[in-house]
Amino acid sequence: MPRQHYGPEAKKQTKRLLEALLAYANHELENWDSESVAGRSPAASQKHRLQIKFNWKTDNELVVETKVRFLEELTAIAQPDGKLKKEQIKEALHRLEKFLEILEDNRATKQGAEDWHFRLKLWHKRHHKEANLRQFDIEWERRRGDLPPNVMPEIPPPEKATDRSLKSAIAEFAVVPEAIATEIPEGPVALNSIFYVDRPPIESRSCETITQAGALIRIKAPRQMGKTSLLDRIVDRAAKEDYRTVRLNLLQAEGAVFSRLDKFLRWFCACVSHKLQLPAQLSNYWDEDRGSIVNCTTYFEVHLLEQIDTPLVC
Repeated sequence: MPRQHYGPEAKKQTKRLLEALLAYANHELENWDSESVAGRSPAASQKHRLQIKFNWKTDNELVVETKVRFLEELTAIAQPDGKLKKEQIKEALHRLEKFLEILEDNRATKQGAEDWHFRLKLWHKRHHKEANLRQFDIEWERRRGDLPPNVMPEIPPPEKATDRSLKSAIAEFAVVPEAIATEIPEGPVALNSIFYVDRPPIESRSCETITQAGALIRIKAPRQMGKTSLLDRIVDRAAKEDYRTVRLNLLQAEGAVFSRLDKFLRWFCACVSHKLQLPAQLSNYWDEDRGSIVNCTTYFEVHLLEQIDTPLVC
């Protein structure tokens, strides 16, 4: 049995196939030009269609029935300069099954079969393609760090390891998976994490905005897209500017707090006071005749900000 490889090239090929499948199943390739890809006449192009049946069982479970040759053409359509050969596709499918364990092989005949029938179990929902591809990278490197001794990582070709011995090249390459495996992100990632995806100019714009008086930043995105990790970096920037920072989680508030605006703003002011270690003197600044919004503004301007004598990021 040939030695299995899980190095950069194997990872690249497997990820390319997964990305092409997700793009196809999410209808991102509906307007592709089959003539330019396959070199067929318009009539032949009309007759030729990728025979790939897919069905989303759930938001993160995709069932696929097809042949290897259609997956081969799919990789060319999704990425014209990145077409995979049949053997590369079979190896990628086996890595998704045996290595990453996100593919369930449902074929009746498996040995050497060109027909494939499988179920993909994604980490995130179907439309979160980029999140799934990021998780692919994380899972791949994590599992490479746990490989048994008889399954060796792929070693860079000797010609790429110039000015150093092959032994030192192997040692350096072997350290990478272990280093990456020390952090498996769950929730927000650390400020110095290699897994944080910087999305300029969002980060720089947010950090610049907090230096403006009265600024408001609204972060809106689906789950698992890095909202809390971005917030951590904004707060860190505020701390470096010597601002006072207060973090509140609205999920910790009881349902009754949201029944009336006045009730919510009193809760908000009390919580901020507590975080700043200041007495909550709401009765001294709350006047029913002025309205809760004015009361809240007055409480911050006259009571809280006067006492901390520094900008506040909340």
